Amino acid sequence: MHQNSKMLLILSCAFNPPPLTGYGTGRFSVEERIRQYITGFETFFDGHERFKEFDIILTDNTILEIDEIDTRILSKIPKDTKIFLTRNNQLGSLNNGSGLIFTLNCLCEKIKEYDWVIYHEPRQKTRHFNFIDSFLLNPRNLFTTSKENCNQFNTGLFCIRSENLTSYCLSTDVVEMTMKSISIEDHMFLFFDKEKIPFDTEKEMGITWYPFGLPSIDF
Repeated sequence: MHQNSKMLLILSCAFNPPPLTGYGTGRFSVEERIRQYITGFETFFDGHERFKEFDIILTDNTILEIDEIDTRILSKIPKDTKIFLTRNNQLGSLNNGSGLIFTLNCLCEKIKEYDWVIYHEPRQKTRHFNFIDSFLLNPRNLFTTSKENCNQFNTGLFCIRSENLTSYCLSTDVVEMTMKSISIEDHMFLFFDKEKIPFDTEKEMGITWYPFGLPSIDF
């Protein structure tokens, strides 16, 4: 890792989402989601030594008070984590990507204080750290792409130059994105392509994702 680079780790959570997604599908029970978050935080911070030089921000746009976070989850979150909560999920309840961008826009001035960002959604289980280690060895815009569509980023875990992240978020019309049902996976890739921003890809993120009503999927 570059010695003088300032690094930020963003942990994006949704501890109290509406019962249906913007696509009309259901969600796991509250207890199931709690167990997924506990596993997600435990497995991710097994690699805590990797993040000792990082500042950490946890975001959630579905709750307003830390007391709303289950104590079993809180016990797994590093104590020096800054927690940013906004119960403002109107867009996110319709389009997950729009909700994410809205939240990141609220943090843009903070994000600009850093050189690089690792973005991670901790309801996923971490299987290995190859993706993150590749970034730490050589910081750069780093993604994985969909197996079905190489012109689509996976967004459960990615590494990005902070100025690229803020430029993307600030240039995005989240209302239009919501109304047109545009996915962030497609939209972010098109932004990088249009702006000719260089990026690398790895084969997998090393995480397991839990889609509702389907078997877990390794990415």
